[in-house]
Order: sequence, then C-alpha cells, then structure tokens
Amino acid sequence: MLRKSALLVLPLVIVGCDRLPSSPPLDIKTAQLLRAVRRLADSEHMDDLEKVELILGSRFNVEEQPYDGADAHPGECSGRPTYTAHGLLRTYTPAPGFWYQRDPNREPEKYQAEIHFTVDLRTTCGGQHSGSGPEKSIKVDFSNTPSFTCILPDKLRTAIPGIKEQLMFHGNRAFSYKNSKYNTRVEFFYITRGWCLSSITIEQSDRMRVVKSEKVLSIY
Repeated sequence: MLRKSALLVLPLVIVGCDRLPSSPPLDIKTAQLLRAVRRLADSEHMDDLEKVELILGSRFNVEEQPYDGADAHPGECSGRPTYTAHGLLRTYTPAPGFWYQRDPNREPEKYQAEIHFTVDLRTTCGGQHSGSGPEKSIKVDFSNTPSFTCILPDKLRTAIPGIKEQLMFHGNRAFSYKNSKYNTRVEFFYITRGWCLSSITIEQSDRMRVVKSEKVLSIY
C-alpha cells in the first residue's frame, strides 16, 4: 500500500513543478506599474485623456503652452520662414495622491518618482512634410523608478513578453517594446551599476507612422 501511494503522489508533484513560473512573482507595485505601461503602449490613441485616466486610475489637469509664435496662427505656414516649426504643447499633471510616487520606506529620499505626460502638436513649414498638418507626438515618462519599486530585468521580461535588449555602452542597459500597429515604442533604462529599473519612456507619434510608410514605399 505504501508503494502504491508513492506512485500516486509522484505524478502530481511533477505536474506541479512543470507549472511553476521560471521567474519570481511580481510584487504589487511592479505589477501595477508594468500593467499600466503595457496598456498605454497598446492603446491606439494615447492622447485620449479619458482612456489614459482610466488606465492610470487618476484624473489629470491639462495646461496648454504655444511655442514659437503658434498662438498667432496655429498650424499655418503663410508668412513664416521656411524650415521653421511652431506648435502647441499640452502638459498633463495627475491629481494629488497619484499612486506613482516615492515610497517613504525606500532610499534615497532626494529622488522622487514622477510621471511626465505631454502631447506636442508641431507644424513644420517647408521641407518634405510641409503643409501636411500638425504632427502629434505623445510622451509619457515614469522617472526615478527605484524610489517607487525595484524592478529587476527578469521581472521585466516576465511582465512584458516580447521585449528586446538594446546595445548600450558604459555599463548601461536598455530594453524596448514596440507596438507597430499603433506606432508606439517603450524604452526601459537601467543606469550604470544599477540593479533596479531607472526609468520608463513611452512614445507614440505621427513621425513613427510616416517613417514606417516611407520604408514600405521604398520596397516597391
């Protein structure tokens, strides 16, 4: 009877081991941050404020700042010097109490985990893309990540399958994730001698769409 019981238990143990994850499980903060990053990267319109607020779980205040004379005639090139650009920069600030902030139990205190969210509407006068309308560039930065949580490379690979490591110098490391369908690119940076993820940058732009289209046309 003892031998029969051992034979019955052994297959269960093997099946259980086969299902164990190859990397350590993600802590709550790491899972929250990387889930938000992945959802933003897989969004068709990262400038859809209502959707971004839903993904990040916070309301955002917006501030608009024209630059290079865009307040006079935004989006127009008439009377402007050739090969110049002007535009409108929208900066979004999360409401107080936003979850991505420095953990008081982590060091160092002088670094604050912050999010920087901007939408740049830029019009170029002259050149290949003149008169095509404002180009939209959306950028979301999660800075000073170690003051929020420590994300090691193996945890990053577990949470975001398909990321690729980039060639870097001086001991720095970087990983990237692309969503070609929505022209989005995510960069994950590890600074020299840093074990933890340093920062995350998400970009979505019309320029990426134009470059991709030009590459397709060059094939034919």
